[in-house]
Amino acid sequence: MHASVPVNLMISVPVYEKTGQITIREGDRHTDPANGIFPCRDGFIDFRLRLQRWDDFVKWLDTEGMAGELKEEKWKNPWFRQRPENSQKIDNTFRAFCKV
Repeated sequence: MHASVPVNLMISVPVYEKTGQITIREGDRHTDPANGIFPCRDGFIDFRLRLQRWDDFVKWLDTEGMAGELKEEKWKNPWFRQRPENSQKIDNTFRAFCKV
C-alpha cells in the first residue's frame, strides 16, 4: 500500500499547478484520458495511452473515421486534454471506437 502512494502523488501537484484541479481517487480512472478499462464489442480492453503516442492514437481512431475534432492542433497539448470536459470527450470517442 505504501509503495502506491508516491506514484499517485507524483501527478497530483503538477495537475493542480497547471489546472487548479484537485486530484481525487477515481478507481481505474487516470488523470490522462484514454487510460482505464473500456468496454468493447467482444469484452473489455485495459488501455493506457501514453502522452508521446497521441499522434498514433489519433491516426488509429481515424482508421475508422472517428478522430473528428481530435485531429485539431489544440488537442496535441496534454494540459488541454487533461481538462475534465476534454478528457471526457476523448474517453467517449474511444469508447465508441472500441465498440466498432
